[in-house]
Amino acid sequence: MPLKPLRISALLIIAAVSISAQAANLCTQGESTVFGFATQAKKMLSVCRGPTDGYLVYRFGMPGKIELQFPRKLDASSWQQFAFEGRQRHGGKENAGFFDYSLGFSSGRAKYHIYQSEYSEEGIYRIGIKITAAGKSVSIKAVKSSQEGSLSTLEDTTDKLPNAVHG
Repeated sequence: MPLKPLRISALLIIAAVSISAQAANLCTQGESTVFGFATQAKKMLSVCRGPTDGYLVYRFGMPGKIELQFPRKLDASSWQQFAFEGRQRHGGKENAGFFDYSLGFSSGRAKYHIYQSEYSEEGIYRIGIKITAAGKSVSIKAVKSSQEGSLSTLEDTTDKLPNAVHG
């Protein structure tokens, strides 16, 4: 029985919505988003957890065109290739509350430092990535409204990814 034009249109709309929903980050099916955002240059950064926390992976680029995936091998050893730092003080502006999280790794001769921080007293919130290579640094700021997840969720993975601040 051939599909009617209305039914075909509905299927195309559903497919388009599914594709755009998947394109919100660079995590693949079965992975969960730890943290991610779009950049002003319309590229994406995603930190993803594998199924059952089997691995941690960083991806940068665009859907269908990943410019960097780290590490290449997605297994339990991936967690040890990252350095995590996280600290916070609750209490908001009255208590000079803050949080400061970062996830770093080295690939080739470049060092990558993904950050997320907020300082309540000053009213500052920032997210982005800093890349250092050959003595020069480049900071890529996020489009804040595009943020997904939080680096703070890595605090519950100290068995795989020790927090350098808390040991």
